[in-house]
Amino acid sequence: MKDKIIKYIVFPLLIFIVFFVIYSKKAVNSNSLYYYDEYSWIGRGYYFELLINGDFNNKLWEVYNVDADPKLASYIYGLANYPTYKKVNKKNYDMFQFLIDKNMFAPEFQSERNISSYIKYYQQKKDYLYWNKAEANGLTINKLVQKYGLGIEESLKLILRARKIAVIFFCLSILTVYFIGGLFFNNLFLALILSIFYGGSFLLSEYGVIAYTEPIFLFFFNTGLFLIIKLLNNKILRRKRIFFSILLGVIIAFTNQTRLNGILLLFIYYAAVFLNIIDLFKRKQVILIKEIIFSTIITTISAFTIYILLDPFLYTNTFKNIIFQYQGTYQQSINQYYSVSHISERLATIKERILFVYQNFFKEQYSYILPYYLVNSFKTYTYLWFLQILTKNILLITFNIFFVAGFISLITRIKKTILDYRHTVLLVYFLVTFFSTIISLSLAWGRYTILLILPFNLIILSGFVTIYRLMKKILSKTRFG
Repeated sequence: MKDKIIKYIVFPLLIFIVFFVIYSKKAVNSNSLYYYDEYSWIGRGYYFELLINGDFNNKLWEVYNVDADPKLASYIYGLANYPTYKKVNKKNYDMFQFLIDKNMFAPEFQSERNISSYIKYYQQKKDYLYWNKAEANGLTINKLVQKYGLGIEESLKLILRARKIAVIFFCLSILTVYFIGGLFFNNLFLALILSIFYGGSFLLSEYGVIAYTEPIFLFFFNTGLFLIIKLLNNKILRRKRIFFSILLGVIIAFTNQTRLNGILLLFIYYAAVFLNIIDLFKRKQVILIKEIIFSTIITTISAFTIYILLDPFLYTNTFKNIIFQYQGTYQQSINQYYSVSHISERLATIKERILFVYQNFFKEQYSYILPYYLVNSFKTYTYLWFLQILTKNILLITFNIFFVAGFISLITRIKKTILDYRHTVLLVYFLVTFFSTIISLSLAWGRYTILLILPFNLIILSGFVTIYRLMKKILSKTRFG
């Protein structure tokens, strides 16, 4: 009983509290950077009010050929600022007008005919502070105030409030990794180490504390992975299997409504189930195969049903609008690639993309998986600076060795007669995320490699366990040989 309290209550609470304290301070720090997409998600927070009011026929949902983004992030960041909006006591006033009042007018995500009344409201506002959100990209909070004056503080309050919600989701994603580590390694210490390295990684420390889709996406994606591992356990009871199947479908829908590559969760599930069925077929487990196929159908139906229900834009012309979402997102990536401002960032070939991933994970001093406090440099040529550089290089060499050992160990385990469901999920998870990242990584933007953080960490830690056991075995033979 005591062990369970430590495992399921004490450690999870400690992980959440420690990371929340660290990252909530980082998120609202006056020297933290503003990023353009924060405006775009917060500026569409009016969708939350339309959703909870059941206003599904509002023209603002009609975004065909205008806005291909899914809506969940807008709902969540809209919720973050909803209590402040409700304190405004005005008649015939809605959240769209509230966002305009806070200098967060986002007309580019709507057709002009649908927001003509809001354009008029905006034009009549003499105190509206126009600030170029794209030009402000990368400026600190302090510099934004210096550049645009105190009037921008109202906008910044919305951003910082939304960031607090982002940090909560990020910390929850770290917590989920702790539980994934527990399932995978069946070892409390290793689960704790995994969550610390994952939560402390440089790349996640940058994108987990801003009002982007990443913190929300990572929480749902990691939760989905946890459920897939649970479902692939053939010893699971039938009632639990059905419950987890429905829950996985809901999580996949939420993940995909955050970012459209959330559909990868479904591909990972299908591939892992396929390998599991092949293994069960060899062992003539027909009844179990039927149960697994049934639960997979339940997951698929749940995922697509909830995905559609979450976005009134999909209530009519459902398939046409879903196709538009994916086509629109693809077209946006094409436009970004051919943009003159991104010429130096282009990754034209598969070789360039693989090299970019390798260098930024296993070679560069600013490695995405290094702890962020090692990446943020001390004053050059001081004692601490030399110690930091040395630690970085040792860690990167170690990560390379452990990754190779872990991957070899993973392949070896998969070749066994009876598949280990945990290693099956890890191999599929790594391959799907790696190849999807390489295919879609047209620009040298680190945020688009964010899904690789967890599989790389899992394989590295698995390599550590493999080498540790091998050394232990060699030492024991030497001692008693």
